[in-house]
Amino acid sequence: MGLYQIEQLHVEQDEVLEAARRWVAEGAKDRKELHEAEKNIFRIMQNMGLLLLKEFLARSGNGQVVGALSLPEGGSLPFHGNNGCQYLSIFGRLEIERAYYWTEGAAGRYPLDATLNLPERRYSYLLDQWAQAGVVEQSYDKVTGGLGELLGLPIWKRGQEQVAREAAGNVDPFYQALPTPEGEGPVLCVQADGKGVRMVPAEKPDEAQTSLAEPARRGKGQKPGQRREAVVTAAFSFTPQARSPEEMACCLMRELTMEERQAARKADQPREPLHKTVRATLFGKERAFEILMEELRRRDPGGLKPIFMLVDGGSGLEDRFWETIRRLGWEHRVAGVCLDIVHVMEYVWEAGTALYGEKGAGRVPWVRKTALALLRGEVGRVLGGMRQMVTKDGRRLKTSQKRALAKVIGYFENHRHKMRYDEWLAQGYPIATGVVEGSCGALVKDRTDGSGMRWTRVGAQAVLDLRSVKKNGHWNSFWDFHIARERERLYGKCSA
Repeated sequence: MGLYQIEQLHVEQDEVLEAARRWVAEGAKDRKELHEAEKNIFRIMQNMGLLLLKEFLARSGNGQVVGALSLPEGGSLPFHGNNGCQYLSIFGRLEIERAYYWTEGAAGRYPLDATLNLPERRYSYLLDQWAQAGVVEQSYDKVTGGLGELLGLPIWKRGQEQVAREAAGNVDPFYQALPTPEGEGPVLCVQADGKGVRMVPAEKPDEAQTSLAEPARRGKGQKPGQRREAVVTAAFSFTPQARSPEEMACCLMRELTMEERQAARKADQPREPLHKTVRATLFGKERAFEILMEELRRRDPGGLKPIFMLVDGGSGLEDRFWETIRRLGWEHRVAGVCLDIVHVMEYVWEAGTALYGEKGAGRVPWVRKTALALLRGEVGRVLGGMRQMVTKDGRRLKTSQKRALAKVIGYFENHRHKMRYDEWLAQGYPIATGVVEGSCGALVKDRTDGSGMRWTRVGAQAVLDLRSVKKNGHWNSFWDFHIARERERLYGKCSA
């Protein structure tokens, strides 16, 4: 006789349903408030769900077969007895009775485990999926506490931390198995940037990360704690559509009316990012670009589409990009490496403020004129004009003004090879890193930079991997993949 008897379960189900109907009738008569009705009905339905799961188990049996249990790898095991295990479902805790096959010197088997695809931790996969959907957005404490209170179940923080790490191990295989997206654009675009994550004291940064380490004295606005760089990458495709320097200048200077902005957005639709995929890694730039190149292979298996890269002023990411490209022999595919125009404009505004003051009448016209010249590909002329200010007009400039101009001149000289904006606008390519800039905040900062948060590298990486899956719109399909991989790991391909 099994743990659960179908006839008895039917009696209990009828009793629960009758109790629910009675409560609804009496609650309405007693003028109960609607939220009270919701709460009570929810708990009643949880009870009903638990009874229905018990019936499902009763109908599934305990996995016992006639005679010995034949093994896929050959041989057989005799029946040894019945063993129970606990399982935490979204409806409550269940006891599951399973037939056990074992003989001395051999690993025992529970056939029912494979039939039901029981998770190793005996936490419902659905419960884990719900909990992890919260974990990628909020702290473990908030999620386990909130979901536990909602369901009336004990959900342990440590358990969900381990679930996150195990599930994150399937993120790379999931993306490698994804098919090439349908409706891709003819050009692939990649972007990369970095965002610091505060680590626990034991997680000292690598030598390459020393710029992110805690300084002897923090500057204004700097936050305490050792930081390790999360390298954020983004990949998407797009359909080129040309723009004029004048159009772009109006956008950068925010000179468009509401109607003009709407028209510009409509005109930009063909150039919108298609099938955007963002990732983040705390294991260095080399790892970040391995992930990025694997994504490009998935999106363009034939290796035929040109690759366009957008970067900010950091040389490390551009250098790593070219190292990876050369190692793969993809130099011929690179359509260009573009310096983010928004970062450039920050320098232009800084110079304009130094020359004319924050509220000076000449500031905005000078900035607009300079921006338009850069967008027309006249970087040399802009540099020449600034140098002339420093040399010929140097006597009337303050030291602070000269210093500001020198900073901009140095920045433009160092990155001039990435400022061919006239060519890229004519070809219809994007020239701003908005996708990855937004991802640094939405993917990394918003989750990892909360008050008092400190991370281990492994723990933070697990959350970032799963958060990227959620942000990329692949959450449900990833969990289907993860559960299938767990089935194969625990029970082998023959159990599918």
